[in-house]
Amino acid sequence: MRRRNASHLGTSFACTEPGACPRPSLRELMLQYRMSVSPSYRPFFNSFPFLRSLSVWSPALLALGYGFLVYLIVPKWVIVMNDDFGYLRSIIETVQHGRPWTDDWLEPWAFSLSAISALLFQSTGNFYFATVGLQIVSAVLLFYFTVRLLTDRAIHSLAALLMTFLIVTFPSVFWKTLEFTALIVYLPCLLIALWACERKKWIVFFLAWALAFSSRQSAAVWLLFPAYAAFGHFVARRSRDMTRLVTFCCLGVVWAAIIAFYANKTHAQEVITAQLWRHMDAISIARNNALGLAVILTAMGLAAGAQRLSSGHLIELGPMFHWRRALIGIAVLLCALPFALSAESFLNVEQSGFDGSLGRWYVRGMIAAGVAGWMIGQPKILSSHLLIALASVFLGSVRRDVFDYYFIDAALLGFFSVTPHSSVRNLQASLAPKAPRAWPASATVLIFVAVTG
Repeated sequence: MRRRNASHLGTSFACTEPGACPRPSLRELMLQYRMSVSPSYRPFFNSFPFLRSLSVWSPALLALGYGFLVYLIVPKWVIVMNDDFGYLRSIIETVQHGRPWTDDWLEPWAFSLSAISALLFQSTGNFYFATVGLQIVSAVLLFYFTVRLLTDRAIHSLAALLMTFLIVTFPSVFWKTLEFTALIVYLPCLLIALWACERKKWIVFFLAWALAFSSRQSAAVWLLFPAYAAFGHFVARRSRDMTRLVTFCCLGVVWAAIIAFYANKTHAQEVITAQLWRHMDAISIARNNALGLAVILTAMGLAAGAQRLSSGHLIELGPMFHWRRALIGIAVLLCALPFALSAESFLNVEQSGFDGSLGRWYVRGMIAAGVAGWMIGQPKILSSHLLIALASVFLGSVRRDVFDYYFIDAALLGFFSVTPHSSVRNLQASLAPKAPRAWPASATVLIFVAVTG
């Protein structure tokens, strides 16, 4: 009899034959994981409970720090930039009409944005708080839920924080964080909806979707999340769960009808939206869809590479390079190459983050990193996320001229459609400490802006 000692896992077990050892239990894997990823200074932190709790609260604290950074960058007065004036006038018109109102300049409804800002303004009498304060809370929620989604994908906390900072400071995302538009409601709601969908918290998902859809109609494709899940329950013959999800989908359709009936019709909607189908052409649609596909594939490659490099060594994921993955990387490169060489020919950009030689090399570096991620990673794709990313691209591609922020949805959905192996993810979830709630961070930011504004 040969005895295999597994004292390093906290237990021991015997094997009577070579190769017949039983599979280690979840507890043993947990202990092995802790020993494999714990740094040498872990005993130091275990000696101080305050430092342990501080590490648990680090996502919320850093989200507050990012909100404070946005507060430092935004001017001390309400200053109009780009289309801001339309959204600012919508707040004033909401107060004047006594109900949510959208300015004639705007094509998106901005229904929830106008209602929330007008309510804050009427409650506090502080217009800066009602606008910039909402922007800062949006930045805090955007950072926080990005960290939550990344840590749920078995990415180490430090790597998740770094990746979150790179995501929220991406030029297109960061500019829309600083600009007062409907996207300050839309983007955090997208991440909250993803977070809720992956945990099957469908009430939270519906509330986030309703807020986002009330500001931008492009959130309509998010209803494919519960519809896709309902179809899965239908195939599995789980009628109770299917009925619940179909109910949420029906409620979403009813909410969309209420908003469409109740919201005022703007001049931009009559001139642009109503005439949109008449100005479509096949070449523009094909070009914009190809651009969106390149964005999705690049984001997926970035996620695959990041998860591979930060996965640790609990479970062997195979060789770092494989010819099939190399072929996928080459295909992504060929798809994105025309846009990398002359992105300004295909895309309208409102900010200067992609201007000049530095901006062009920044875009090319992102594409190169995405290609490398496809080559070294072993992505497991969530088909629901990828399907909705493609639907988002198609919806935005019906316009002849597209802007960079049209593809933020597709990029985020493509990025978070990549998940690690289920064994790594389940083990990470069992070991992760309970994350703090986001509302204390948001309340702190609101109080801070109210006092200093």
